Order: sequence, then structure tokens, then C-alpha cells
Amino acid sequence: MHLALCCSHSGSPGPCPPLIIKVTAPLSHQYLRRQQHPPLAMALPWALAVLSLLPLLDAHSPACPNFSVPITNASLDQISGKWFYIASVYRFPEYKKEASEIHAAFFYFTPNHTEDTILSREYTTMRGQCIYNSSNLRVHRENATLTKYENGTEHYGHLLLPKDPKTFMLAAFPEDKQKMGLSFFADKPEVTPEQMEQFYDYLTCMGMDKSEVLYADEKKNLCLPLEKQHDEERRKEKERALPTAHYKGHRTPQPPVPPTPAASSSGHGAARALAILSLLPLLDAQSPACPNFSVPITNASLDQISGKGYYIAWAYRFPEFKKEASEIHAAFYYLTPNHTEDTILLREYMTMDPLCLLHGLTQRLSLPENGTEHYGHLLLPKDPKTFMVAYFPEDKQNMGLAFFADKPEVTQEQMEQFYDYLTCMGMDKSEVMYTDEKKNLCLPLEKQHDEERRKEKESGSPGPCPPLITIKVTAPLSHQYLRRQQHPPLAMALPWALAVLSLLPLLDAHSPACPNFSVPITNASLDQISGKWFYIASAYRFPEYKKEASKIHASFFYFTPNHTEDRILHREYMTVEGQCIYNSTNLRVHRENATLNKNENGTEHYGQLLLPKDPKTFMLASFPEDKQNMGLSFFADKPEVTPEQMEQFYDYLTCMGMDKSEVMYSDEKKNLCLPLEKQHDEERRKEKERSETGTALD
Repeated sequence: MHLALCCSHSGSPGPCPPLIIKVTAPLSHQYLRRQQHPPLAMALPWALAVLSLLPLLDAHSPACPNFSVPITNASLDQISGKWFYIASVYRFPEYKKEASEIHAAFFYFTPNHTEDTILSREYTTMRGQCIYNSSNLRVHRENATLTKYENGTEHYGHLLLPKDPKTFMLAAFPEDKQKMGLSFFADKPEVTPEQMEQFYDYLTCMGMDKSEVLYADEKKNLCLPLEKQHDEERRKEKERALPTAHYKGHRTPQPPVPPTPAASSSGHGAARALAILSLLPLLDAQSPACPNFSVPITNASLDQISGKGYYIAWAYRFPEFKKEASEIHAAFYYLTPNHTEDTILLREYMTMDPLCLLHGLTQRLSLPENGTEHYGHLLLPKDPKTFMVAYFPEDKQNMGLAFFADKPEVTQEQMEQFYDYLTCMGMDKSEVMYTDEKKNLCLPLEKQHDEERRKEKESGSPGPCPPLITIKVTAPLSHQYLRRQQHPPLAMALPWALAVLSLLPLLDAHSPACPNFSVPITNASLDQISGKWFYIASAYRFPEYKKEASKIHASFFYFTPNHTEDRILHREYMTVEGQCIYNSTNLRVHRENATLNKNENGTEHYGQLLLPKDPKTFMLASFPEDKQNMGLSFFADKPEVTPEQMEQFYDYLTCMGMDKSEVMYSDEKKNLCLPLEKQHDEERRKEKERSETGTALD
């Protein structure tokens, strides 16, 4: 079908195919997220390319899973009851290894609508024995995920509900080709060919193959006797509770976890739940307790890290981090939290050969809007005299971990906790760099500042203040971070905050201002992008994006925001392969997450809105944290842009880690859509006249 025909030529508007884009943001970062849906043919390429979404999908590909359908009470009721593990595919080596050891498994789900939890009672046959585990899963309705907290680590699974209500699936890392996984469950141990085909279709859509599937074998199920025993125990427990049930306020006690060999084996029983539910791989009983990246920051947390502390050790994989950190001999700091404003004042002293360095500013930093925000995960081990900050914990190539204590010398136990966290993140002791307090050159300067503050306090008049940096305390979605905005041309003013908080390395004074992916969308933002815009250029790394964008010769569109409903009417004209194609779309705006979101046949696509200094331009980013798939599109209010405007696009590209050589440009000379635009304008004018005439007659 050609969408150029979506409006009739009779003078009245004809039916226009809707394309919806929602605005949202998992965690703190905004990106375009999609789940595929096939039969869009030529309907999506323009929105996908211009809005840096996803490529055209073949009309004959199977219906793909939608990873963003919110979980409702009806969804929970649908997965309630007894289920059998049928099959799974894992690419992450540990997942694959553990799943290969599972012969059969079944479990019971008991949802709690009020608390958003699911009691999971699981029976797994592996290595010739039956292992039982009881655990609670948390339900994140909006994100359509189930999570499980195990030994300080939270594991996630995407809930997928196919058409057949007698089956469901759980996906792991659906956007990571190297680690993705999919598990298939049914209400009976034997499934129909149609049910199995649905699983295979989802596999295919995710880019996996039937040859990777591991199947359960119900004939090897050794857990039926144990299940029968538990049923009998629960029946007796219920009977014991009945005589007292009539008393006011009486609550029937929950039966205890049945005493089985597996119940006491946290390294085995709980692990099976993780494997079966396509969350994280089995955790060995002797493995260290891993950090939990989603414990909310409280006033108590802030008070715990308040005061003077020392930088003890760190491990960085990001090259710039590693280089800068290698130059630090010793460092200490003062943190002063403000509970009301959710900020932390940082005063920091760092010895970097051969000097003691303090922030080069004489007043509290004013953080600009167009600064860049850097995030660090605050981790509080059991020992309250230490804390850690992690950077990119899920990115094996760039992750980092920094360790702080209230004294320059730490105990063996404190150091061991740091090593345990390193191991859990997949890093090694050999990567660690240590500070050396003997090389600390900053004690005289600290003493001088203490004296100045003492005199200031005695006199009651403000004296010279040591430089301070403000750190914001925030929590995008479920994850807690220490967040600070950084202004680039500070040169040597920032390195200490960056190093101590294991955020970003020193920035060269001439580096470009990087995009801020978390500036909320306001009415003013929507007004700024209202009107007519031209597609100027884009850079895509995702192969399908790149392929589709290469077909676009020229494109322009109209944005008409609706402040009340948080949506944007998007009318787009695109010249593709020698023809003009028109499309009308509705985009949804998620203000807090600074993203645009579109829903197409059950599929949601996400784009991060970026507003540079020049109000006559804007950009949309896709997957900004994924080096393999990231993309950036550039739009302006005229088809020709100035060198300064183009330079801003190049700067953003550079900051994201992309290169000019990857850019594809539009060519306004090849624009074939002006006649169709003129025709539509004329139709709208006549429609408006008829409407006004009708109103006058009434």
C-alpha cells in the first residue's frame, strides 16, 4: 500500500493510517526501543528513519513479541496457577550451561495484586534429583517485567503473553544479541504444534534459531512425590487453621517452606528459579554477595556517606578513566548532603604528581542546562565505614568500580568486600589500582582551609570558601544514582569529583558540549519543535536503520503538539526511491523521560528528544548507550543549515562516540513531495472554509 493515498481527493479528509510514538525512558536514559511487528511494508520507513526508530520489517515475517505491554491484574490472573517449563534458548554461556542441566520443571504462581508480587513455588529436576524452591517475584507493571532479588542482586525477566492464554514466555536481555534468551511455559507438560510454533516465531523475531533450543523431558520429572507431600502438608495446615478462623482479626497462617534438602541450599534451590525464569544464571553457594543496584537512597544513606572519606582503590575499563585514574596518587574529600534539596556538596583534595589539586573555582558551581549528566551507582556494603560507586555495571567493556573508606588504611575484610563486588561484576583483582597515602601532599592545604573556616565562624563574616561541586541525588526508575552535571570547559576543575565518584574522566577544555538525555519535555519544548521541519542528516549503526536511511533522498514533516493530551500529530512527506510517500502519525510525549513514543500494531518505538542551543534545530537519538546500534538524526526549520548548526550535530555525534564518516545526508534537490504538500494544503483550506461556512449557517 502507498500511504500517499491516505487522504482522498474529494475535498474531505480520507482515512489516514495511524502511527503512534510514546515517550518514555527505562532507567535514567532515554532511547528508542522497539519490538518488531511485520506487516508494515512501506508504512514505517519514514517514521523510523526520520525519527531514528527501526527499519522496515518484511511483510511475511512472524508476529514479534511486544516487550512493553504493561502488566495488568488480568495478566497476573492469566499466569496464575501451575505451569510447566517446556523449552528455552540461552546465549549467555552461564545460562546455557545451567539450562542444559534441567531435565524437567514445573511451578506454581500465586500473584498478589495489592503488593505487586508473585509467590513462586518451583520444582526442578536436574542432575538426577528434585530440587524445590519458594521465592517472591516483584511485578513491575509499566515495564512489563518480573524481578527477583537474590543475594543482593536483582534479576529481570520480560513477561510475554502470546495469543494462546495457556502459554507464556519470559525473555532475558532481548536487545543483546550475545546474551539474549527466551523461555517457554505451558499449563500442560505436552504442548500442541501451534503453541510450539508461536515460541519458534518469537525466537525467529529475536534473531535466534530452532537449533539453539533446549527442551524439557517430562519423563524425567522426579518431583511428583515431593509435590504430593507438599500438597498434603498444606492440606493439614489448612485444617489446623480452620477451628480458629472465626475469631475477629484472625489470619490463616501461611504454611512454612517444606523441609527439603533443597530448601536450605540457597546456592541451588533459588538458582533453579533464576534459570527457569530466564533471569540470571545459577549462583554458586560459595559465590560472594553481589551488589544491589536498586536499593533506594534514603536520608540514612546520605548520612552514612557524609563527612570525610578517602579514595582507596578503583578498577576502570573505559580507557580514558583508566588513564586519568593512573595519575592519582592519593585523594580525600568531604561530602555534605542536603536532605531537602537532594544534593551533596563535595570538597575534594587530590594528589596528582607533583601537586595537590583542589577545585579551581572559588564558589559553588552553577550547573548549566546544557551540561552533561553523569551517573554513578551508589553501593553501600555491610560495613558502614565504606561505600562504593559503580559506573556502567552492565557494560563489560566500560564498567568501573571505585572504593572509599573513612580512613586511608582499610582492613582485610573491608578490602575483601571490594574484591567480592569486583568479582560479581565480572572484573578481576589484576585490574585494580590503589592509592598511596604516603604520597598525600594535600594535608597542609586542608589545614589551611580548616583554619580559614574556623576564623570565619568566629568572626561571623564569610571568608574565602574552598571550591565546591554539587552532586544531585536522584533515582531514575528503580535505580539509584549519584548524578552530577558537568560543564566542559572547566579543564582541571572537575577531575577530582570525577575520579572520586568514579564518573567520567577529565574532559579536555576544548571538547564539545555533549547531549543531555534527561532534560524533561515541557510545553515550551513542545512549542519549540512545533511547525514544519526538514530532515537534514543521520548516522545509524544498526544495519536495518542504516539500510532504510540510505534510501531516503529528502524528507520534511509537520509537528502539531497537543499539550493537554501529551501527544504530537506528525504529518510527514518523504522522497524514497524516486517517489513521494506521505504518512500521518500520532506521537505520545513522556515529559519526565524526555522521549517520544510510538505504538504501531502493538509495537512501541522510542526516541530521545535533544534540543541544542539553536532553537531552529533538534535531534532524535536511538540507543545512545549501545555502541553497536546507536543512531542520531538531525532536523532543522530550513532545508539548508548553517555551518554552526551542522557543527552542533557533529559535536553530539562525537560525544556519542560516532564519526562524521558515518553520516548520511538528505538532498533537497531530490524532493518530490512539494506538489503533494500543496495539494494537501489546498484540501485543508477548503475543508476549513466548509467547516466555517457550516458553523455560520448553524
